[in-house]
Amino acid sequence: MIRTVRHFVTLRKSSIHTAFSLRSCSRSHGRNSSQTTKRAERFGFSPAATSKYDWIGPPDRLSNLRPIIYHIPENESPLERELRHLRQETEDWNHDTVRQSEKEEFVKAQLAAKGLPERDEDGRKMTLSHEEMAVFYKHFLDTNITRHATYNREWYKRNFTITLLMARVTLQNTWRTVTGQAREEYVKNPHLDTMNEDILYHFSLSTKTHDLPQMFGDVKFVCVGGSANRMRIFAEFIHEQLELPGDLADIKDICEGTDRYSMYKHGMGVPSISIMLHELIKLLYHARCRDVIIFRIGTSGGVGLPAGTVVITDKAVDSFFRPQFEQVVLDKVIIRNTELDKDVAQELLQYSTELPETPTVIGNTMCTHDFYEGQGRLDGALCTFSTEEKFEYLRKASEAGVKNIEMESTVFAAMCRVCNLKAAVVCVTLLNRFEGDQISTPHCVLTEYQQRPQRLVAHFIKKRLGLLQ
Repeated sequence: MIRTVRHFVTLRKSSIHTAFSLRSCSRSHGRNSSQTTKRAERFGFSPAATSKYDWIGPPDRLSNLRPIIYHIPENESPLERELRHLRQETEDWNHDTVRQSEKEEFVKAQLAAKGLPERDEDGRKMTLSHEEMAVFYKHFLDTNITRHATYNREWYKRNFTITLLMARVTLQNTWRTVTGQAREEYVKNPHLDTMNEDILYHFSLSTKTHDLPQMFGDVKFVCVGGSANRMRIFAEFIHEQLELPGDLADIKDICEGTDRYSMYKHGMGVPSISIMLHELIKLLYHARCRDVIIFRIGTSGGVGLPAGTVVITDKAVDSFFRPQFEQVVLDKVIIRNTELDKDVAQELLQYSTELPETPTVIGNTMCTHDFYEGQGRLDGALCTFSTEEKFEYLRKASEAGVKNIEMESTVFAAMCRVCNLKAAVVCVTLLNRFEGDQISTPHCVLTEYQQRPQRLVAHFIKKRLGLLQ
C-alpha cells in the first residue's frame, strides 16, 4: 500500500507514505537553561554545555555540603520534571538551613586567640583540632536543639516524598515499555501533553480522527524534498526498488483534504520546510516511531564543483559560514546547532562508491534566505554588488568548506538535531556558481542529475533493510 503526504515520503518494509507537494522547544528549554545558569552562578561552577550527567561541585564554604547541578534531559517527561524540581528545591532548602557563619566566626576567634593567621604560608586555611571543634558543636546543638528537631522532621518528610516520586517514575517507564507505549521523545514541547487533541492541520491528520500509530508506527525512513513532481517520481522509484506490493496507481495524497496548501506553492525556503517539519516530527512522535532517519533530497548550486556532483552535508551553515540557525521566538533569538549525523553521512559516502556515475563529496552546505541576492547572483531584479564582490564571496565560502548552496538545510539540521532525529541532506549540484548564475543545462541532463541523490538514498535504505549485500 502507498499513501502520500505532501512533501515527504516515509518508508517501511510494508508500505510507503509519500508527500509530494511542496518543500514542502523553545520557551521551556530556555527556562531550564536559565535555571541551570543561575544555579551555576550561585555555586561557582558550571557543567559543560554538552554534559549528560548531574554535576557535583566542591563543598560550600558555609554549609560544607556539595551542591548538585542536575542535568535537564531534552526528553524529560512531566513526572521526571516534577522529581527534578523537588530534588533541586530540597537541596536548596538543605543548603539554606545548614549554612551558618557561627562556625567560621568561632574558628577565626580561636585562631586569633592563639596568635595564628587564617591561612598558612602555602595559602591553605588553618583549622582547629577535633577537640576544639567539639566544643563549638556542643554549644551549637545545645542552643539550636528545637531548630534541628524541626529540620530532621522536614528532612525525612522530603526524602520520603522524593523516594515515592522516584518509584512512580520507574513504574511509569516500566509500564510504557511493557505495554509498548514507550516512544522516542522527538518533540520538545511540554504543552502537547496537556492537549486532548493535536490537529496536524497542514497534513489533514489528527490524533483523534486517525490512528497514527497504526498508520505510521513502523516508519523507519522519511525522505523530504521541495518539488511535487520530483517527490512523486521518487515515491514510484523507491516502490520499485524495494519491490513493495500494490500498484503505482494506488499512490494517494492523504492530505488532499486540506485547503491551505496554496501557502506552499512556492515550494522552497526555510519557512515552508519549517512548517512541514513541525507537523512531521509531531506525527512521528504521536505514531510512536523509533530509530527514524530523515533525508532531505534536493538540488543546489555548486561552489567549485561541476554540475551533477552529489553533496552530502557535514554542517549546514548560514550566510556568514556559521554552523547555526537563528530562530526568533517571541522577542528572543534562539541559536541552534546545525551539525548533522556524521555516521549516516559517512555511510552514505561509502555507499556512493558502489553506484556508477555518482560523483559524491562531503562538505558544508550554505543555506540562504533568498535565491538571488542572498546567493550572490548577478541576474536578479535587484543587485547592489559587483562581479568581483560576488566571486570574492564565493571564494570565502569555498575556503570555509562550503560545497553547495540551497535554502532549507539549516532549519532542517537544527530541528532534527534538537529533536534527536538522525538526519542527512543529500543534494545534487545543477551548476558551478563560479561559472555562472543561470541554469542552461538541457532538461534531460538535469533530470538525470536529480535522480542521483535519489539513487544514493535508495541504495542506503536497501542496505539498511538487508536487501543488498
